[in-house]
Amino acid sequence: MITLAFLPIIALGCLFAWINNGNRHWGWRRSLLRSLVIWGGFIVASTEILSLFHGITIIGLSLAWTAFIAVCLSGLYRSRKPLAGLKGKNLVSGKLLVPIAAIFLLTGLVAWLAAPDTSDSLNYHMPRVAHWAQNRSVEHFSTGIEQQNSRPPFAEYAILHFYVLGQGDRLANFVQWLAMCGSVIGVSLLAALLGAAPVGQYLAAIFVASLPMGIVQASSTMNDYVVGLWMVCVAEAFLSIWLEANTVETISVGFLAGAAGLAIATKPTAFAYLLPFALAMAILLLRRVSLARFAGFLAMTLFVCGALNAGSMLRNTITYGNPMEPSQAALHTNELHDWRGLVSNLLRNAGLQASTPWAQVNYQISRLIQGIHFKMGVPLDDARTTAHGEFWIRPLSAVVGEDTAPNPLHAYLIVAMVIFAMVMHKKVRWTTSAYLVMVLATFVIFSYIFKWQIFGSRYHLPFFVLMGAVVGVMLDAFAKRWVEYLLIAIFSLSALWPLLGTESRPLLLLLQKSTFSSAFSASHQEVDYLGINPGNNAYKEITTRIQDKQCREVLLMLGGASPEYYWWMELGAPKNAPRIEWLVRGTPSVRYDNISDQACAVICEDCTAVNSIRNMPKVYSADNFDLFMR
Repeated sequence: MITLAFLPIIALGCLFAWINNGNRHWGWRRSLLRSLVIWGGFIVASTEILSLFHGITIIGLSLAWTAFIAVCLSGLYRSRKPLAGLKGKNLVSGKLLVPIAAIFLLTGLVAWLAAPDTSDSLNYHMPRVAHWAQNRSVEHFSTGIEQQNSRPPFAEYAILHFYVLGQGDRLANFVQWLAMCGSVIGVSLLAALLGAAPVGQYLAAIFVASLPMGIVQASSTMNDYVVGLWMVCVAEAFLSIWLEANTVETISVGFLAGAAGLAIATKPTAFAYLLPFALAMAILLLRRVSLARFAGFLAMTLFVCGALNAGSMLRNTITYGNPMEPSQAALHTNELHDWRGLVSNLLRNAGLQASTPWAQVNYQISRLIQGIHFKMGVPLDDARTTAHGEFWIRPLSAVVGEDTAPNPLHAYLIVAMVIFAMVMHKKVRWTTSAYLVMVLATFVIFSYIFKWQIFGSRYHLPFFVLMGAVVGVMLDAFAKRWVEYLLIAIFSLSALWPLLGTESRPLLLLLQKSTFSSAFSASHQEVDYLGINPGNNAYKEITTRIQDKQCREVLLMLGGASPEYYWWMELGAPKNAPRIEWLVRGTPSVRYDNISDQACAVICEDCTAVNSIRNMPKVYSADNFDLFMR
């Protein structure tokens, strides 16, 4: 059954062949980026349409992707052209491609072997996918973790297709992995559009491929790299309109709108990255087209973005009274809207990337930032500007966490590039300077809109991805060739740190634990989860008792930060699990309560003082979990 999970990837390949064959003047990299936008749009459309009829099933998704593949093959056949290759004047030698290919291969191997084991993945990314698959619909459901309903859904929509078609989570991590591959290839095209030669384009690509945060996220079910991919697609469409054509093509504006809509559908942080490009695009169009055509482009953009987000925003409005869940918006939105709030967040966000191996250096940077806050009269961890954690410069360690991994080598190089561009501004191409200003503006706007948090490094990933094009162009224009090759070697070697030291998915340990049978099962086994011990544990004992009683509906009463997905995996989802519903009171989603008379077990977290729930007595306790059964 896992073979069906490859249908979306086969469809992407067929679409790329069709698009690349019919638009050879685009080049294969542009064809790939625009194929990804169409592919993403189809995922949203097919999910929303099938959901209306509770058709998110193996049959429903198989028919949808088979039809998509048939259309692509039909279009490819009607073109009656030999297949276009990937060769071109902008490709570097094969030897230089080896490090990037190795990063792709090793991160793909981790993505295949490792279970989704990040706290957010276990808490709401994967549980929402499991609930949707169970309900055959993406309608809201009763839950004690409201992020499962309220967060933008695109990345999880894509995971949902792999999850249902493959009847397991084996390919769940590959949404982020595909986003990494697309971003690395796409940023080399951005460098080319800005005037970089082949080596400069490769420098841009290896800069992005070696990002520590990018490497650890590429094998997870997080969604920041997906935002990065859509921003690369936005930037490509913008640069192609700005630098390549005297006339504005409707198709390019359409792809820009589609990529922007998909970014919004993935994560709210996308708004900060989109705003500078939206303003620049508006100015560009006003200078090049009539007011009537500008109004048409604006209407088309609003329609495309609205269509891609209409389903999720409508459901949120019905449930929470707002397209974005108010409590989550309040938690993460900056409340100090003056220069002090902006400077505070800028310094602390930069501090997340400033880690060094030397404790004294980290201490002095922390003291400097603390002193600036004292002079401004703003507490370092002011509640108005801080969401989670206390600020201090974290030292570099051998272990890399995907919530906190810094990109210090890349960050310090960016600082050097910015200083060089300011000092040598007369020699830097104005197109490069303008693009640099736009990307820097995304970091400023992000710091103004969102509160700082200790886990914020992951939110900066799209910034580093977009900045890769500037690094490639600047080094290609001003650095000697030996310096470029030295940096390529440094970036390539630096990738070993996150590749081997990922906290929740260390490659060597995964290879040691994996067997042929476990590696090719549809779902990851208990032994793959580093958060629980294999063998006897509370999860195993409770699910064994439920399965022994052949209980067909289980109710959950868990904490808001609980790793719910463990229960889905232990209970056998998505193949043989009992129906799993939440038992909640007083939450916005309680209206979607779908508990039946068949419910015969309750798993409750921190219910030590309770002896009975829904006339079910407590029959087992372990750790902080209690099982109630008929």
